[in-house]
Amino acid sequence: MQQSHPERAEVWIDGAFVGNTPAQLKLAAGKHRIRIAIESYEQWVREVEVLAGSELTLNAALKKLDQD
Repeated sequence: MQQSHPERAEVWIDGAFVGNTPAQLKLAAGKHRIRIAIESYEQWVREVEVLAGSELTLNAALKKLDQD
């Protein structure tokens, strides 16, 4: 399960857009790069190792960019 604050952020897995948060995704075992992004917020990026048969819950709190 992928969640973010704010919701409706874009979810990218290994460089491919896969949907918006909240999202429930099935990933192949192995290393993956997860990026969550929405306009006016810093993007959230993590490298994760997915084990076969495992479940992973991510909660991304995106930081609002300064609007000068």
